[in-house]
Amino acid sequence: MKGPPPTNEQVTRWLMLAEGSRWTRLRHRPFTYSFFQIYDKLVYPIVRRGLEVSCHTFFGQPMQVRIPAGAAIFLTGGLAHDSEKKLIRYLLQRFTENDVFVDVGAHFGFYSLLACRCIGTGNGISVLALEPSESSFALLKKNLQAYPQAQAVQALAGDRERLCTFLEFDERFSEYNSAHAGRYQGQDWIKRVRQQRRELPCLPLHQLCAAYGIVPSIIKIDVEGMEPEVIEGAAPLLQRPCEVIMEYFSDPAIQEPYRRAERWLREAGYCSYLITASGTLQPVADVGLAVSSSGLDSDNVVFRNH
Repeated sequence: MKGPPPTNEQVTRWLMLAEGSRWTRLRHRPFTYSFFQIYDKLVYPIVRRGLEVSCHTFFGQPMQVRIPAGAAIFLTGGLAHDSEKKLIRYLLQRFTENDVFVDVGAHFGFYSLLACRCIGTGNGISVLALEPSESSFALLKKNLQAYPQAQAVQALAGDRERLCTFLEFDERFSEYNSAHAGRYQGQDWIKRVRQQRRELPCLPLHQLCAAYGIVPSIIKIDVEGMEPEVIEGAAPLLQRPCEVIMEYFSDPAIQEPYRRAERWLREAGYCSYLITASGTLQPVADVGLAVSSSGLDSDNVVFRNH
């Protein structure tokens, strides 16, 4: 199931809510905003469990999320961090009918749904969404079940077949779930949340793609520090024309895995680009320095070999 691209009016309304004040969100979505504030401020601190809610993306697709983790989608129909707004605008211009999109670390599936809206259904599976967290995967699978071109897979992508320790946090921090166990040690928030450790099988991305008979043209990676391992496990796929979109943190103290991933891609012939506010690409030579200088805590970087 594929629809027409989002209208300018839909994009403008989403950006108004994403960039607007609390008053703007209350004025335009009074029930939704008030309900979220009551749950977030009064209920969640007591029950410490996420609440599954229904909403619609700004491009019209119904979606299930859990709050508070899915707050931005629930309140605005999209994502609200500056890096995500830029990436969404880029993908709206980038996606074509014949693309094959792999979403590594798909969470609840927002980007996979956006791909389903823009990519055709005539070539079998064209959207592969990977999510290792059991609770997040349950919603991902539910969100994609109506789309014949999409396949949700509960899997942890890495450099080779092995067992990995996967760390899951309270719902408010579920976007930070990671197999990079030391990724957040020393940060204040991690001392206040419950952590659950699970041993999960890890598979190379090229094997996962081969299992579903796909060759990706776009790979989006958001795996909280496991990016080098995912890229190494995708090596056979990256010898073809392909685009890699990777989250990259700005704090030099935690940039080491992202710099390793960047070096691997450069050695494989990839060039790097930052995304402008309008969704266009700007070449950049030193990604770590550029992201550190951006004023954002993280940004999405595009790597191309074609």
